[in-house]
Amino acid sequence: MGHKDCQIVAVCDVNANRLAEARKIVDENYDDTGCVGYGDYREILARGDIDAVSIATPDAWHVLQFVEAARSGKDIFLEKPLGLSVRDDISLRETVRRYDRVFQFGTQQRSDWNFGFACELVLNGRIGKLERITVSTPASRSVGVVKPSPVPAWLD
Repeated sequence: MGHKDCQIVAVCDVNANRLAEARKIVDENYDDTGCVGYGDYREILARGDIDAVSIATPDAWHVLQFVEAARSGKDIFLEKPLGLSVRDDISLRETVRRYDRVFQFGTQQRSDWNFGFACELVLNGRIGKLERITVSTPASRSVGVVKPSPVPAWLD
């Protein structure tokens, strides 16, 4: 919303509470009520006046929504992870090329100055000869057995 050369005109969420919150944030930013809320992402993709979308959905939805957005002529910003497999990721690359879309993959941490500085240190030999890289991720936590429950009224 901080860019003067574009405007957010629609938001989408299956959670009615989050959808209302997102619309409120956008409308307050532009000091109007022009932002339209949708519960189904396909309605946004059907709009001819939308040039680009930002996809920030649960991981399992990324590939489907990405491909459909590209097919509908939208440029795309996609949060991580790209896909859930290497095959997904290759499919996304092929989709960008097939539909000639502008695409940016969001890896917020990689944009942080600390990561850039660390890369500069390594590339310029400031830490000595790099011999081994260890990569880890935060530990997942189990939520145990989830009992079925009725669908809440706010969830589409």
